[in-house]
Amino acid sequence: DVDLQQLAERTEMFSGADLESLAREAALSALEHSFDVEHVEQRHFEEALRKVLPSLTMQQIEFYKDYSSGRAQ
Repeated sequence: DVDLQQLAERTEMFSGADLESLAREAALSALEHSFDVEHVEQRHFEEALRKVLPSLTMQQIEFYKDYSSGRAQ
């Protein structure tokens, strides 16, 4: 029942490493509720989002945009 669209919107400033941490934290949250868990659910991602914060800044995003378009100096 994970809303991937909502998750994508809420993790806009997350790096790949941040997303990996978020997924790992959501899995740990699921395991904290039950060792017999079969699925990571939206509520586990909600808990993880309270702990894992994005590491990218707007300055970094702008740099990478400029770099990919050939405008970086």
